[in-house]
Amino acid sequence: MCGWLAVLHLRMVVSPAPQEMREGAIIWITRLILEGRNPYALAELPASTNAYGIAYHLVVLPFARLFGNGYTVHRAVSAAAIAGSCALIYRLLRSEGTDRVLAAVGVMLFYASSLYFVAPLARPDGLGVLFCMASVTWLFVDDLTPRWFLVGLGFAMLALLTKVYLAFPPFVISLYVFLFVSPKRGLIYGLTTIGLSIAVLLIATMFYPAYISVSLIDNINSSTYYDVDHLKRQTLDWLSYSLPLTVGLVVILFRAVANGSVLRRMRTRPSPFAFASAVNGAVFLAVFGGHPGAHMTYLFQLVTPLLMVALLPHLDEQSWARALVIVALPIAFVMNAPYFPLTFGRFRDAEAAAAQLSDAIRSHRHVLGSTEVAGAIALSGQPVFDSGHSQYFGAAGSDRRWPGLVPAASLQARWDSFQREIDTGITGERFDLIIRNRRPGLIPDGLVAAHYMRVATIDVDFPWGAQHWPVDLWEPSH
Repeated sequence: MCGWLAVLHLRMVVSPAPQEMREGAIIWITRLILEGRNPYALAELPASTNAYGIAYHLVVLPFARLFGNGYTVHRAVSAAAIAGSCALIYRLLRSEGTDRVLAAVGVMLFYASSLYFVAPLARPDGLGVLFCMASVTWLFVDDLTPRWFLVGLGFAMLALLTKVYLAFPPFVISLYVFLFVSPKRGLIYGLTTIGLSIAVLLIATMFYPAYISVSLIDNINSSTYYDVDHLKRQTLDWLSYSLPLTVGLVVILFRAVANGSVLRRMRTRPSPFAFASAVNGAVFLAVFGGHPGAHMTYLFQLVTPLLMVALLPHLDEQSWARALVIVALPIAFVMNAPYFPLTFGRFRDAEAAAAQLSDAIRSHRHVLGSTEVAGAIALSGQPVFDSGHSQYFGAAGSDRRWPGLVPAASLQARWDSFQREIDTGITGERFDLIIRNRRPGLIPDGLVAAHYMRVATIDVDFPWGAQHWPVDLWEPSH
């Protein structure tokens, strides 16, 4: 089953079609960098809004120069990063005393978790998790020396520049050292982590002026809502998807209750992995769990790898517990199969629709398109307006006058100018083709209907993201 998942993964990597509605945004940002343009310069924004860090694009850049900017190059980097993370997970499990079979179970579950939804696509998730796990490898040890801490901190800073929240390891281990080892050393580690993180972000703004505003403030302001129902739904889905871990948790709890060792275990010093699992689980419940934009993704990245290393080494003490966890893996694969495109036919259909849209775009000179066609527009050499991230730019401003932040008034002026450019382009019929989905978005449907006529409708499908809907093609009425 894991083998077939790997085959599907390879098929997805080589597909020329977008596999998720916002995947084209990454292609657009890489194109800007290839052209020597700065995606964080105010003049390029909001069209170049990148909700993530810059590191993924810089890693992809030499490969894009050599092999061309496209989906496969980006996904191949993600795949290599996922493979690296799997190797680190196996090493961590073995170093913690897990036997080879359970370690293999852990790696296969981690691999399946890393392939869920958008994580293996042209996105920074895979690379960010690799940097994060490299940091964990150096930091989550029994006797953490200053030298090892600095190495782990370096990897965490790379994670910070890839996907901000994946820089958690030095923050968590500093708290761990403070509580369980040495308050003085933990405080020093914590202050060093905070200071270096601030310095790295400020240095980034020297090269990328709106970096903090777009990659940090924008995400904070865009995630202020909290959906409790979504929290419940994705937590239950995660428990099902991660069935071997769920079984392991039940076994550990049963064993503790049966042996009457619950209070004794609570008084003992936990392992760094158990402590970090609890901390990240609490952060998920308090901050990320109600964010509908990333179903199970935060759990897979913040909790799964740590909980795996915390649990599995303790499950080979009894043969029945070990057997339950092993048997749970194929059951989990069967239960989770509907999350993936199980046949090549869906890829072929999606590629046919993507080719139609690409041909239409290349036969026009000035195309305005919604997020579904951002990648095709970028690859055609035309400017992208709605990348899928552009719409979040309106939340990038902050009233605080902190170093590194672009003044909110300047961001708002750019946002207003950007929207006027789209509106006047539509009313003046300067776009010779508009491709738009039927949902609210940056491209106002009323203006399009008033000045353009619909000439075609194409059903788009994003197999890996399990997204499917129609987009309409519009040409000027006059």
